[in-house]
Amino acid sequence: MYPTIRIFPNPQSLARLVLLGCCFALALSSGVTHADSLKPLLGKWHMAGEAPLTIEFKPDGSYVAVSPHGLLVGHWEVTDNKLATWRSPARPKRLNEFRFDGDSLIITDARGVAHVHNRVRE
Repeated sequence: MYPTIRIFPNPQSLARLVLLGCCFALALSSGVTHADSLKPLLGKWHMAGEAPLTIEFKPDGSYVAVSPHGLLVGHWEVTDNKLATWRSPARPKRLNEFRFDGDSLIITDARGVAHVHNRVRE
């Protein structure tokens, strides 16, 4: 006779695997993806004031910002509900809290200063 090989040493292991599979299937079928949750952030935003700035968040994870000081190009992502931006892999990421208020994007920097950006409609 052939030896019996037990893939799951106990019923709890099998139950955990089934539960994990069900959660994964539910997440896939919900229709809400990480990319969908970031759609409101995509596009152009303008911040008026002493240091005006226009920034465009692109779907590929890059951004382009234009200010009186020049052009900034970098990358962005949302990590732990914070907006992370960086200009090169060698530089540390800046983590800022953000939220939406109607057509405004409010980014709060590490000092606690809120910067209000209004969506640019083209």
